This record gives sequence, structure tokens and C-alpha cells, in this order.
Amino acid sequence: MMNDMFDALNRKVPREGVRTNRKNIGVLRNALQFLDSWESELRKGEITKEMFLTRSTSEGLRVTLSSTIALCEYLLSSCGFRYVLTSKMNQDPIECFFGTVRRSGCQNDHPTMPTFLQVYHLLSVYKLIRPPKFGNCQLTERRKSRALRWRTSKNN
Repeated sequence: MMNDMFDALNRKVPREGVRTNRKNIGVLRNALQFLDSWESELRKGEITKEMFLTRSTSEGLRVTLSSTIALCEYLLSSCGFRYVLTSKMNQDPIECFFGTVRRSGCQNDHPTMPTFLQVYHLLSVYKLIRPPKFGNCQLTERRKSRALRWRTSKNN
């Protein structure tokens, strides 16, 4: 059952995507019911605390399962999606961005809001004036200065 649950949460190719007529949503519902009954056994004293997940893990899994089911059903029924690739439902790009901001803050792993905003603006300007690594185009000095002037005037 756990293997099927992880498979349903990690669909990567269209032919395996979550569809209305496939078993993936049922697998996720069964996993949610299993989690509920397992937690019920803990509350009744039938199993010990060590035999169950930590509270944060069980809450996180419950939120993941519930939100994945709800989002898949919404996309399939209301938005006309033919399939949903559940492996795309993650926060990796956001974590990557915040990791970049943290690394840019030198010695400060936990930047304050003003520091975060300053680094965000610097990264935004850098992306505008940085020449491309690959391709058949070059960024001239004139364009670099125009992009920089546009960015700084926009913030004032």
C-alpha cells in the first residue's frame, strides 16, 4: 500500500498521470483512511507512540494526501485536465529560490526582511544584466546600461 501511495504521489509521465478513470485517487484515499485508522489505534492505546509517526509527520502526510486528492479532482473535473502529473506538485523551485537568497546573504543564513528585499532586488537586477551563458546572442554595453536604468527607475 505504501509503495502504491508513493507511486501515485510521483506520477511523472502523461501515460501514468492521475486520471478520473484510474486507481490513483483511490489509492490516495485508501492511504488517508489507513493513516486515520492507524492514528485511531494510537488514541485507543492499541499501539504505542513509538509505533506511530511523529505528530508533524502525520499532519504533513495528511495535508499532502488531502490536498493532492482535492487538487487532482478539481483539475480533472473543473479545469478540463486529461491527466495530472503529481510529481510536479512540489515546492522545490521556491526552496531553491530561498536557498539562493540565503547563500547570497554571505554569513547570514536567516536574513531579516530588509536584507531579504535587498538581496531579492540585487538578484533581479543581476538576472537582467547578466549576459547569457549559451546561445548566439550577446548583450551590448548599451543594453546593459539601459536594463539597469530601467530597473532602478522602476524602484524609485
